[in-house]
Amino acid sequence: MSEAPYILYLDTRALAGERIAEIAAGHALGFKVLVATPTPEVFKSMGCAGLIATRLGDYDAAQEAILGYLDEQRITLSGIVAWKDLEVELASRLSQRLGLVGSSAEAAANVRDKARTRRCLDAVANANPLYAVVSDEQAFLDGLQSVGLPALLKPAGNSGSRGIFVLDQGCDALQVYRAFRAYNTADKGEMYALYGEHALLEEQLVGSEHSVSGLVADGRVVINAIIDKTFDRSIPIQYENTTPSQLDGALQERICAMVRAAVAATGIDWCGFHVDLMVTAQGPKILEIGGRLGGEFINSHLLPNSLLGYSPYQAVLQLACGVIPDGCVDRIASAATRAGQRVIMPPRTGQVTRVEGYERLWKRSEMRFLQVVAGEGAQMALPAERFKAYEIAYLIAQCALEDDIHAVLGQLASEVKVDIAQQREASYV
Repeated sequence: MSEAPYILYLDTRALAGERIAEIAAGHALGFKVLVATPTPEVFKSMGCAGLIATRLGDYDAAQEAILGYLDEQRITLSGIVAWKDLEVELASRLSQRLGLVGSSAEAAANVRDKARTRRCLDAVANANPLYAVVSDEQAFLDGLQSVGLPALLKPAGNSGSRGIFVLDQGCDALQVYRAFRAYNTADKGEMYALYGEHALLEEQLVGSEHSVSGLVADGRVVINAIIDKTFDRSIPIQYENTTPSQLDGALQERICAMVRAAVAATGIDWCGFHVDLMVTAQGPKILEIGGRLGGEFINSHLLPNSLLGYSPYQAVLQLACGVIPDGCVDRIASAATRAGQRVIMPPRTGQVTRVEGYERLWKRSEMRFLQVVAGEGAQMALPAERFKAYEIAYLIAQCALEDDIHAVLGQLASEVKVDIAQQREASYV
């Protein structure tokens, strides 16, 4: 009987529900799962074959620690997987060093540096908004002449909408640029300063936002699903994801064609991907491309609860080992049910004094999963002030294709009541 193969995870996603699903996918395929991570304590009860404690944003130090561990333990890897943007380039470096399949260094940089992504997309008709790559104040002012206002300033190496500044009509643009530069520094976290020598200036688009989940198998781009996103722009926060998409069928075909061309243009391979895009009055426009599967419970819970019997996680693990999964085909029209994720939010900022009603969720037949991320005593803040600090819990639901998944999610979210402490008014003597 041959020994089970080893696969290396470069950390996992931070939410426990996604982390558990990622580890479980490896075990289901019979892998011995190694995890390189700066937080080994969260994996100690998960049956991993080994843990490598290392900071993954320092690629040289992480590579040395990982290769040293593999050499010391005499382990030969079958594959390497990055679950977040920070580790995409490290996965490329390690796979090339060890002779494993994966994206080239150039391709990994193409999806990690937003400026390089935009230049790749110049070859895809109508995929880009107006944009300029800016490295100093003069380049920024020059870029404004072609991009115009309103616009967005985006850090080149970050993701998840972190560090983005808005330039409105009539604003002091140079002041906004200086504030953007002062904000996006390494002290905020490893992602904020990556590719910090330049930034991206883009026209601010208007439309509906969507995400595309897919795989790249030996150069062939395969699409799993289109996911519809819902925002509350007054906060602003993205609070809902649903699949399958309810966009017009012809528009979905147009999106798929653009995504295939865009992903191919980056050169990534043997991996999962996500493409975020906006449907505008001028057609679909690509916001960003990630060289790994997306988060927000899309691939861990939504697709398995919509594309019944299919696991994007298991598919991407097989690809990381150079194996094209059985049934590696487009699944855009294969949904058997609808699935959705909803964020339970507080009514306002401040300290949480009470959360009540979780037990009522499980009385509904559509309820599938719940993850609580904040409770009594937590301080709620707007996303612009603190990332992920306006979230109480995530819930996942499933319903029939003919049912209204948005209504189901709204009804479930309304069952949970969140109280915030009253702010004390200042008293004067």
